[in-house]
Amino acid sequence: MPTTVSSKDCSYQKHQRLVSKADFSRIFENNQRSVDPLFTVLGKNNDLGYARLGMAISMKIAGNAVRRNRLKRAVRESFRHAGDTLPAIDFVVMAKAGATLADRGKLRHSLDRHWQKVSEKCAA
Repeated sequence: MPTTVSSKDCSYQKHQRLVSKADFSRIFENNQRSVDPLFTVLGKNNDLGYARLGMAISMKIAGNAVRRNRLKRAVRESFRHAGDTLPAIDFVVMAKAGATLADRGKLRHSLDRHWQKVSEKCAA
């Protein structure tokens, strides 16, 4: 029988979101980077004790709102599932054109590798 995890355990909460221009600017200026054909992920250590996520997924890359929202959902889901395994890092995910054509499995695999690579670079 499959085990279920309560939504509270794996939720993507407000305090885990990067929303201010200052937060994004800080990460864009000085960061650790991981790049592949689907995404570019930037990361920078924070002093908060938990990871936060910001997304920069443009309409120009996605093509339309449906594709853009699909990508954003995939990024949030991957971040949510990585959950407590991520160190205290602020991540910014930028999608590339190839991401709109990839299936969910490829998106998830790519993002899982990015979380790991950026975490390792920030720890060094």
